[in-house]
Amino acid sequence: MSGVRRGDGAGDARLRARTKPRLSLSPAHALAAILLLAAALSASLTMLVQQARNIAALEEGAATAMTDETDAERSGRDTAPPPQDADAADDAADEANVAGPAPAPQQTPPPATDSRVDLNTADLTQLDAIAGIGPVLAQRILDHRHANGAFTSVDQLLEVKGIGPKTLEKLRGQVKVG
Repeated sequence: MSGVRRGDGAGDARLRARTKPRLSLSPAHALAAILLLAAALSASLTMLVQQARNIAALEEGAATAMTDETDAERSGRDTAPPPQDADAADDAADEANVAGPAPAPQQTPPPATDSRVDLNTADLTQLDAIAGIGPVLAQRILDHRHANGAFTSVDQLLEVKGIGPKTLEKLRGQVKVG
């Protein structure tokens, strides 16, 4: 619209400057960027598929373990794996006939050693020995325990300054409240 204001005719130079792109890539740079993005996409999709397979395998293993436990409980005895060859089966049958019925296995599991650190009884050196806790954080845990009393759950570590959700997840397998 020329003639509306003074200097409107001089805007042609400004219009020409605006028609140029602000960022100009050569075809080689554009191709490199596209290839880089395609490689990143394929890598992320590959990891997603692997993760889905791992989760499916874990779920299948858990379901199989639960089914095996249920079957063993229903039968009232432990299930033994089948012999691997015919000679082994004959030997097992001969031993069973000679020795008589096998005694029932004991159901008491071996005592498990719990190597986790108890938050309510640990001292500074025990807390400092935990991976992810340094001397400063160990002292803060002791100060929190002194000020607020014994911990009732591991989740209460979130109340300690310097321990967030990520740190808590790293510590969860190493500590307990007893």
